[in-house]
Amino acid sequence: MTFLNRMGVVVANLYTQLTGAGSTNFGGRGKRKCHIPQLPLTLGQYHAAVAVTRGPELADLIPNALLFEVSSSAYFKTDHAPNSRYAVCLIDYEWTHETDGRPGSADSKEARSLTTHN
Repeated sequence: MTFLNRMGVVVANLYTQLTGAGSTNFGGRGKRKCHIPQLPLTLGQYHAAVAVTRGPELADLIPNALLFEVSSSAYFKTDHAPNSRYAVCLIDYEWTHETDGRPGSADSKEARSLTTHN
């Protein structure tokens, strides 16, 4: 299964061979399920294409098996989420700032006095 954004850019590929679930010996009729605990996509429209292969041959392809829109996100602790025009995935990250203690840095006496006298 491949997820694509509205511009046709692949944002995720869930290939059975990657997880070792690519066995073709299913033991009869049944269902093939894929559990996705998190799919941190940016805001926007997406579709999923599903392909079934038999050995190296393509047996079936459903290019628009799933159409959906991500209209809100609780991925970050803020109420902000990037649009799919600016990113194709969400990444857990943190910004920090370290100073070297020289004049002009946040730890310097001048900087402390500037911030406390506003």
